[in-house]
Amino acid sequence: MYGCDTGIKYPKGGYEYPKNVSVNDTNLYYYPIKDIESKKYAFGDYYSYLLYESFEEPNLSIKPFAQDVFRLTYSNAFGDHVIIILKNGSLKVKEGNTDYLYEDRTDEMDTIEQLHLRLLQRFFPIEEIGKSSRHRKYLDSMTKVYPKLLDPAYYHELNQKSFWKKAKTFKYRISTIALSKRVYTSLIKELNASGFWTLPYVLECAEAADIADGFEFTFEANTETKYQFVRVHGCPNNETPFTMVCQKIVHLAKLDREVDLIWKESGNTEIDSLETKE
Repeated sequence: MYGCDTGIKYPKGGYEYPKNVSVNDTNLYYYPIKDIESKKYAFGDYYSYLLYESFEEPNLSIKPFAQDVFRLTYSNAFGDHVIIILKNGSLKVKEGNTDYLYEDRTDEMDTIEQLHLRLLQRFFPIEEIGKSSRHRKYLDSMTKVYPKLLDPAYYHELNQKSFWKKAKTFKYRISTIALSKRVYTSLIKELNASGFWTLPYVLECAEAADIADGFEFTFEANTETKYQFVRVHGCPNNETPFTMVCQKIVHLAKLDREVDLIWKESGNTEIDSLETKE
């Protein structure tokens, strides 16, 4: 009898790669969801290239790579970022704080621009703020006087005025951890079983969480036939099967102290043991 390796099979789900991508769109790092995500997320995702280019990370969403790639990106409220790239045979870890790369320029904007920027940072998109909101009358009066507050292009214009990239070279920490095929295969099987491939593009907290150090993480998959993307907000007691698999990847990257995706309110996070001699 012969032991046959039939390869890893992925469940249904995920997104097809675009057939044509214009030069102007190559910087859209989550390309397949650009037409289905909300205006709020689309605005922020437009600037995701600033993060990934700083860490010299490619766009996984527009074409398949020679080898399947999975990328976990963790970001907190203080500008700290951790990127873990999972491939068959290795985990690559990149860490750094991009806040030092940019200089706040809002003081150089005029008073009206500063007011509009603060308003949009809080309420964009304004037209989606409910009629029952105590801010609705104020927002209606502001948009009547300044209708351009309803135009996302105006928000982009203000946002791009508000910061400046410093000339210095960004330096990040990088390390690589060897991973056996057995452990890699086990992780992908757990990922497949977690429902990852059919999850929506964003998982919000079930209830508003009072977290001083807010964080979120994204998880991307680039395979031969499809791409998948999921964004997860930092929610307490997040013990979904998908998040547990992501925490195992964090564990293999030896970053448990820095990155707690499950964040139990008791302060004790545990995951199933996974042999990590490799």
